Amino acid sequence: MAFINEYISEADVTKYGLDEFMKSWQGGDFAWRNGRPSSFRHSWTIDRDRDAYLLCMGMISEDGLSGRPEPRPPTHFVLFLRGTQYRVLLEPFTNSDNIHHKPFRKVWCLMHFDSPRDSVETRDHVLCILKEALLIYGHAGVWSQIPDLIVDFKF
Repeated sequence: MAFINEYISEADVTKYGLDEFMKSWQGGDFAWRNGRPSSFRHSWTIDRDRDAYLLCMGMISEDGLSGRPEPRPPTHFVLFLRGTQYRVLLEPFTNSDNIHHKPFRKVWCLMHFDSPRDSVETRDHVLCILKEALLIYGHAGVWSQIPDLIVDFKF
């Protein structure tokens, strides 16, 4: 089996402790203080045969011109590979003017890669699996895909 995009079943949310993981990731985010926000739905890009899944954790927020936090690239991802967590910061670029351009091109640039000290996988192997997952993740995983999308990498 290869990577696929899907909404995560409640059984898998419990099995992988994803509510707890998201709550710890969100830190002081008020929306997660009392558990999963009612408007939130877990999704991932998963390869069950390799026990690997990719979670998009979202964009970095910085104070914008309005003085309020506003999302901007780069985007945080977490790749889980056989129980080991790899945190990745990627900068998305597009070479297309709009999403209706055929083909639409998305280029991911690696900004940061965090590998645990006890990881048995090589950096190159993990990045290879990350690229496979991002090819399937496409534009926005299960949430939004663009026909004829070309995904490329600068790493």
